[in-house]
Amino acid sequence: RDPDMALRGMTCVDGRLYISDWNADAVLAVDTNTCAVLDRIPLIQPGALTAMPDGKRFLAISAGAVVRVDPASKSIQPVIPATSELSPRALACDAQGTMFISDSSSRTVRVYSDAGKPIRTIGKPGGPYTGAYDPLRLFGASGLSVSSNGWLWLTESSRWAPKRLVAFDAKTGAVLKARFGPPAYGCPGSGFDPIDP
Repeated sequence: RDPDMALRGMTCVDGRLYISDWNADAVLAVDTNTCAVLDRIPLIQPGALTAMPDGKRFLAISAGAVVRVDPASKSIQPVIPATSELSPRALACDAQGTMFISDSSSRTVRVYSDAGKPIRTIGKPGGPYTGAYDPLRLFGASGLSVSSNGWLWLTESSRWAPKRLVAFDAKTGAVLKARFGPPAYGCPGSGFDPIDP
């Protein structure tokens, strides 16, 4: 276990901040005013968290699976089982309960119904590449969020710095907007990062 990588996700639900502590195999409930830890929910290898539309529960990545967590009862309900075909890194949920999960294996965003049924894929699989820029090709989605207008926002990062922030139409997968982050450290060549074109 890496002490520098314990925090893997956080979300606010019902006035509390929930923080996944990967090293402790738990999600911590924190008071947003005092920062006191109010409760612990046992969860194996917790990762990214996202609030559900009901405002009372959240989704979590747990040991490669996606689970639904009810903090009031500490109940954990499997939604998408761990499988070799999905390696979840980040997740988001829209107002209808549709789940968006970044898959670090295929380097795409997988879209699921609130019941955990696959709906579609956003982005082209593949990861790092050379050649002409393709706005649909994802390098490494490390953060997801659905905005109030229905856009799926995604950050791609490597080496601790965001490289691209992109908004997709959550229904069609079309790129709506993109912003690019810093070049390689020290700005050699004052161009694009050759590892992440």
